[in-house]
Amino acid sequence: MHICVFGSSIAHGLYDLEQGGWVERLKLYCLNQQEKIHHIYNLGIDGDRVEGVLTRFEKESTLRKVEALIFAIGFNNSPHSANPKGTKLSVFESQYNDLVKKAQNLTSQIMLFGLTNVDETHVQ
Repeated sequence: MHICVFGSSIAHGLYDLEQGGWVERLKLYCLNQQEKIHHIYNLGIDGDRVEGVLTRFEKESTLRKVEALIFAIGFNNSPHSANPKGTKLSVFESQYNDLVKKAQNLTSQIMLFGLTNVDETHVQ
């Protein structure tokens, strides 16, 4: 099985200096369990947003003959200190729905990881 993981720094494992993040830990777990997973591709990019994944999704997943998808994306679209305005909720929802529809055209095996908690007083 070929699994593609799309996301931002959380998926990429940017600050996990011990084992490289949860995607790398998942790879090790599957290897140790002798799961029938041939490749787990970590396609997380630090600072990425839903629109970034949308622009590269089809090319990245098609090249890797994806059979399952994991999305851990959206935190950088939310209002937080590095992105105080965030993405307008209606735009985020539209882009996320577009991404899921494109994913459903490739496979029915899709996992969507929840977003990190956000202070909703900043949501527009």
